Amino acid sequence: MKKLAFVLLSLTFLPVMAFAYSFEAAGVDWRPYISMDAQLSLGIVEVQTPEADWGLKKATSIGGLFNMGLGVKHERARMELSYLSRGSANDILSWLFTGVISASSEQAGMINFYYDYLSTRVFAMYIGGGAGISSWEQRTNYVWLGSDYTYNRSGTDFIGGIYTGMSFTIADAFSIDLGLNYYRTSVLNFSSFGWKFGLRYTL
Repeated sequence: MKKLAFVLLSLTFLPVMAFAYSFEAAGVDWRPYISMDAQLSLGIVEVQTPEADWGLKKATSIGGLFNMGLGVKHERARMELSYLSRGSANDILSWLFTGVISASSEQAGMINFYYDYLSTRVFAMYIGGGAGISSWEQRTNYVWLGSDYTYNRSGTDFIGGIYTGMSFTIADAFSIDLGLNYYRTSVLNFSSFGWKFGLRYTL
């Protein structure tokens, strides 16, 4: 899934660049860019138990996220195709109170939109949102009344995100992005907030 998403994202970048340069040649300012960011995330994930009558459990989690995007910028607006990879595991308090040890991994392809509601030559504040398709896996060790169970599940899912933050232009082509992102994966029932640090290079 990771290799397929990377190949599709790379192939998509060629028409995006052609689109941007064709508009630039016509006198319209569409500038292609590449972005990468890393995030520390805190969240709540639904954990499937091996016995149906036990119900579902909620577990808090801590994890990391990597995102790579290819997009175009026009004035204050940006449109971006991105590949997202994130992983999470229970924090120690969740394990102590629920008896659940769970780890999840996820890869997704998304389309994102951003708008700079405050913008100067070197500084901007933005809001945004996006949606896409994800592939995930979850491995759970469920400890209950002295018994130890291992339960695995996986699936394809819908993922959505809401973003806000600020960017600083440190050179004509380079920007630093700092922000707070919220993601939710529907069937996995995984919600998380992440603090983002990213770099953006505008061609």
